[in-house]
Amino acid sequence: MIKLSFESQLSVEKKVLIEHAFSIHGVNLELFPWMKLTYPKGPDALKENIKAPGRFLFKSWFLFLGFIPIDYYSFYFIFLSQEGHFHESSSSLTYKSWCHIREITSSEEGCFLKDDLEITPRLFFLSPLIRFFARRIFLHRHSVLRKKFNKT
Repeated sequence: MIKLSFESQLSVEKKVLIEHAFSIHGVNLELFPWMKLTYPKGPDALKENIKAPGRFLFKSWFLFLGFIPIDYYSFYFIFLSQEGHFHESSSSLTYKSWCHIREITSSEEGCFLKDDLEITPRLFFLSPLIRFFARRIFLHRHSVLRKKFNKT
């Protein structure tokens, strides 16, 4: 199992970050330009699921550079809270399990964001490669968030 953790202090109101972080548009903004997730047409699937967590959400292609399919996900959210917490437990062609917990808490400077990942690859020998790419993606996501919300 691969375990990774990422933290950022952001100069933004908690409710603004929650609005961003709990939307497909926000996720794709964090991933851009390296990755993109596809999603069903219609209402934002993440925002809609806040009302009824604990069920399958949707399937999605993970696209490298926005157009090269590299993995196919089944998204399942155990818990989503409008207070700033979610627990995703998904799977894909590459991962037997992908557990992502995101917590957003208020702070004097704005808010604090923490992402914890636990990944179980389907093929154990790919663990070092998966660890490398998951780490790079989340370092990039946090960098994007700091640039967006920590404008001085």
